[in-house]
Amino acid sequence: MQSRLPSNVARFEQLMYLSLGIGVILSVLQWNQSVAGAQTLGGAKFVLIIQVSVIGITILFIWLIARCHRNWARWVFVILAVLGLPSYASTLGQMLRSRPIAGIVSIAQLTTEVLAFF
Repeated sequence: MQSRLPSNVARFEQLMYLSLGIGVILSVLQWNQSVAGAQTLGGAKFVLIIQVSVIGITILFIWLIARCHRNWARWVFVILAVLGLPSYASTLGQMLRSRPIAGIVSIAQLTTEVLAFF
């Protein structure tokens, strides 16, 4: 018999998987820009490999945090999120001007992740 997760851990897991789904939608919205930016690196194939890798690593961290209760994974996840904020902030303004729907979806993803952490 499987024990139930504490409500805060279950909520973290649900919100992070929701954030991952929003991220997939965001990737679709930005596909052409991503491929154009990666032409010298292999174009669509490179973008797809990176996106699948990031999704896989994110799923691994969500599982380690929620199901295996690995505190080190929680801290690595938080540190990576904080380190990514400056880059995100500089990209968000441009995204909102050039692709407002993608910008709004990106804000929804960030909001979901922030809620998951708290």
